[in-house]
Amino acid sequence: MKTIGDKLRIAREAQNRSIDDIAVATRIDVKFLSDIDKGSVPQVPITYLRAFIADYAREVGLNSADLLRELESAQFGSDGKQILEKVDRNLSAAKIPNSTGSRFKVLFVIFLFVLVGFVGSIYLLHRENTKQSVQEISFSEVIKEQEQKIKLASNPSDSISKFTAFVREDTLILDGVASESVWVRIALDDAPSIEYTIPKFHRKQWKAKKSFLVSLGDASGISFTLNGQRLGPLSIIKRPMKNVIISRDVLTKLKTKFP
Repeated sequence: MKTIGDKLRIAREAQNRSIDDIAVATRIDVKFLSDIDKGSVPQVPITYLRAFIADYAREVGLNSADLLRELESAQFGSDGKQILEKVDRNLSAAKIPNSTGSRFKVLFVIFLFVLVGFVGSIYLLHRENTKQSVQEISFSEVIKEQEQKIKLASNPSDSISKFTAFVREDTLILDGVASESVWVRIALDDAPSIEYTIPKFHRKQWKAKKSFLVSLGDASGISFTLNGQRLGPLSIIKRPMKNVIISRDVLTKLKTKFP
């Protein structure tokens, strides 16, 4: 029986698509896709592995559920079987002992978690209720950082995605792909802002009519694409950024700079 990697590779080649095409379409690192394509297991948690295989399968028109069942049946080579067995061993090791002393320790740990959560909730409520001055950042600063990053890159043409988004002219679609776990607060048009914590390697999409107001815990930890035009990270260094306005004017500037 062919491995999962063989099936994905054969389906991809039947469509005359390269591994880079799949990476652009799925927003998955090409190294991980290449490992899967060759039938080896990427060095990622099992949850990410399942997500990568499912996205790859959907992109090339295969049934992702069948491939995931095949993964669970250890058909993805011996490495896949070892990963699943390791997960099972870790879950078994996590079972709570029945002794009185162990129960007391578990209850104490739970109490500490509850206490920390309570204190954290009070802090967050206090921070939200405290009025702070709002500093809007012109997107020209972001464009300058993007230009600096492009000058430092070895191949500037790679800085803009070749992917073309087919969207209505009155709609803005903002895609974000996290390279690290990152906190995001975003407001769509005039709606109230919503906070997210986007895990590493995950992506999120937002739609608006006029603009997005974005705040980030780490501006270098997430890469954005606006209507198919690649913005990249909003900063080339690790730092928080507050109230960045991404609007249709930004899209016009990007198309002018990178037609």
